[in-house]
Amino acid sequence: MPEKRKAMIKSLKKIRNNQDGVILITVVMLTIVLTIVALSLMGINITQVRTGQKVTDAIVKEQIAAGVFYRYYHDLSTGQAPTLSGTETVNGKTYSFTITNSPGTGPNGTDDITVQVN
Repeated sequence: MPEKRKAMIKSLKKIRNNQDGVILITVVMLTIVLTIVALSLMGINITQVRTGQKVTDAIVKEQIAAGVFYRYYHDLSTGQAPTLSGTETVNGKTYSFTITNSPGTGPNGTDDITVQVN
């Protein structure tokens, strides 16, 4: 009987100390965590690129609006017929603009000139 008991205890210790799957589980968990981190970083980078493009477009539109305004003012100053709408192409992207002049609606009865760039 003691032999059976010793064999049984030995087999239970063997089962309890069996760590063959621990490394596999650890590697799988690390792989999952690193995949999640990599996907998060990719998402952040894509968001930054989109935000950067929006900022760039806003700056280009502002510069086009300023240029169109000064061209309009120059045309009025020299007696030429000003361009009220048109398009400008910057870096292969086409922007359209429209100028609206509302005489006497600005401060102290000045003209209110609005430039809309799309």
